[in-house]
Amino acid sequence: MKNNLIYKRNIGGDHLSDTNMNIFKSLMSIIMLGIVIIAIIGNNATATTVREMTVEDVIRHSSLVFEGKVIAATSKRTGLKGRIHTLVTFQITEIISGYFNDKTLVLSYMGGVVDGVMLQVGDMDIPKVGDEGVFFVESLARPQVHPLTGWSQGHFAIKKDLNGKRMVTTSKGQLVKNLIKGRKTSKFEISKGVAIGVEVGNNLNNAMTIDEFKIKLKQIEAEMK
Repeated sequence: MKNNLIYKRNIGGDHLSDTNMNIFKSLMSIIMLGIVIIAIIGNNATATTVREMTVEDVIRHSSLVFEGKVIAATSKRTGLKGRIHTLVTFQITEIISGYFNDKTLVLSYMGGVVDGVMLQVGDMDIPKVGDEGVFFVESLARPQVHPLTGWSQGHFAIKKDLNGKRMVTTSKGQLVKNLIKGRKTSKFEISKGVAIGVEVGNNLNNAMTIDEFKIKLKQIEAEMK
C-alpha cells in the first residue's frame, strides 16, 4: 500500500478510496472558495499608494480650496464600465483659494454601494452628510479616483469643542496645531495621511481654530508667490 499526503491507493487499483475521495473533494472546494473570494476582492477593492506631499505641494496642485459642508451624498454607477462612484454635494461657505461661482459643488469619489454591491478603495475616506471642513480640490476639469489633492492630505475636518469653538483636525481626527513649510527630500515616500508641515497634537489648548488655520494657509500661499 502506497501512502500520499492527499490520498492513498487501494491494493486492487489506482482509484481513490471513498474516504479520501471525500477529503480530496473538500480540499478542492476550499481551494475554489478561496479563488472566488480573491476574485471578489479583486473586483471590489482597490489598493492605493499615494505620494507624500508638503503643505506647499497641496496648495500648489489644488485648483480650488474651500471651506464647506456636505449636504448630500449619492452612490451610482458611472462611465462606460459602470464603476461605482459616490457623488458628494458640498455647500460652500468660503472660497479660500481659486475661483468658483456657484454656492454648491459636486465632487466624485470612486467607491460606494449600489444595489447591494460595494466598491471600496483603500485609504478612501468619503465625506458624510453633515461633515464640515476645508477641502483642496485637485481639478475641476477632469474626474479623479479621489477629487482631493493628495487624497486625505487635502482634507481637513472642522470639529467643535465643548465650548462650541470650531477646531481643525486632519481627516483622521488628529488636532492640527500649526502649518509650516515642509522639508521634502527627492526620495519617493508613501503618504501617512498627513502632509509634511502639518503639525498635529492632542492638546486642545494648542489646536488651531478654523480662522487661525485659514489665515496661516493664506500666509503660506502668499509666501509661495
